[in-house]
Formats: sequence, structure tokens, C-alpha cells
Amino acid sequence: ITALTLFQIMTLDEWSYIAQQVMASQRFAWVPFVIFIILSTFFLLNMMIAVVCEAITFIQHDREDRDLVDVHRTNATVAFVSAEISRLETKLDKLTSTLDAMLNHQIAIQETLGGDLSTVQKTESDRSMT
Repeated sequence: ITALTLFQIMTLDEWSYIAQQVMASQRFAWVPFVIFIILSTFFLLNMMIAVVCEAITFIQHDREDRDLVDVHRTNATVAFVSAEISRLETKLDKLTSTLDAMLNHQIAIQETLGGDLSTVQKTESDRSMT
């Protein structure tokens, strides 16, 4: 019962009724009541502040972790896109060299056959402008 009474005083739940009953028989009983209430409410307030601070810190760390994951995901995407661009540039270079070889081969065939080179030369000049 004592622990329950102390808890009731600490939470300020009808503590004045308990204090009045004790002070009816003891004149200076208010001194321990005041000291206990000040110390217990200080302790309780500090505990509540600690819980709130801990929750805020946890939320902030969680947000920082998510931001870090987003940065890593973005870096991985950039690396993938860069690799894909390099691969496509290599393919484009191969296609360009193949096209040049085919054009040179067509010119050689037309020269061998004695054909008209104007269309081939026009195509080549159009291609070199782009």
C-alpha cells in the first residue's frame, strides 16, 4: 500500500487528500511531501524528455539512412546508364566502320564495272556533312 500511495503522490493523483490526512496528525508533514513531489516530478519530467529526445534521434537517423540509400541507388543508376552509353557508343563505332567499309567496297565495285560514280559520291558527301 505504501508504494501505491507514493506512486499516487508522485503522479499528483489526489495527493492533497493524502497530505491533509497525514498533516491532521503531524504538523510538519508537508515538508517530506513537498520534497518528494519536487524530486519525483523532476525525475518523471526528465524521463519523459529523454523518451521524446530518443524518438526524435531515432527518426532523424532513420531519415539519414533512407537518404543514404537513395544516394547509393542514384549512384548505381548513374553507373548503369554510363555503362550502357559506353556500350552503345562502341556499337555505333563498329556500325560506322562497317558502313564505311561497305561504302568503300561499293565504290570499288562500281569503278571495276565502270559505272557512274556520281550517286556514290553524292551519298558519301551527304554522309560526311552529318
